[in-house]
Amino acid sequence: MPASENLILLPQEVSTQESIRIISRTGKFTTTTYEIYNFSGKLIRKGSIDASCNEFSLRMAGMQKGKYNLQMGEEMLAFCIS
Repeated sequence: MPASENLILLPQEVSTQESIRIISRTGKFTTTTYEIYNFSGKLIRKGSIDASCNEFSLRMAGMQKGKYNLQMGEEMLAFCIS
């Protein structure tokens, strides 16, 4: 399970028909924006979340198979779409 000091990402590997969940370890997120980059560093998707939530899900529909990084503030988590 990829994890950082403040974030948990589940599951590490998903299909394009599934979603990833991002959970705050502290009960709230320190930033309300996220960005998803492919392993070449190209920005693929970005968005924002409600400041009051402590977890959210992102559907992987429309994304290509491959390795990605989800960035929220200074924290980055890796996941794979297969």
